[in-house]
Amino acid sequence: MLGQAVIASYMAHLHTETSQRPELAETFAFIDPGSTFNLNGDFEAYIVNRLKEGNPDRLFFLPHNQKAVKSFNSETGRGNRTPPKAKFLSGSPKQPGGHECAYVVMRYMKEIINDTRLTFATKWLPKTRATYNEAQLDEVRIEALKFIQEHI
Repeated sequence: MLGQAVIASYMAHLHTETSQRPELAETFAFIDPGSTFNLNGDFEAYIVNRLKEGNPDRLFFLPHNQKAVKSFNSETGRGNRTPPKAKFLSGSPKQPGGHECAYVVMRYMKEIINDTRLTFATKWLPKTRATYNEAQLDEVRIEALKFIQEHI
């Protein structure tokens, strides 16, 4: 099993990738799961402030907190508008063996970022038994390892 540090490192890798691609620079944003771990009562305020940074229509990779999203809408004058699109994709990729959860999450983030037409929601919306194969998971394992090695 992998800890949140590996997922956070991979998110940093994806952030680097999106920052180097001008067409994606304002499309995605990342919130380090480690930065929200001990916030307790301040968690909502932290998420609201983070959502206020930059383009409010970006796709955020963050722990889901619907109350924080509602507070963000209220504080930015979007209170009566539809909240940012949040979809629960019941057909999202499954773990092939029961111990690859972190790798599946990392691969899914990579797929979302590389989906230039943002069709991932349509692809994964229907309930399915689809999984990533070992080669697809190995790809993110290697990318994460290389990124971590570069920063040690």
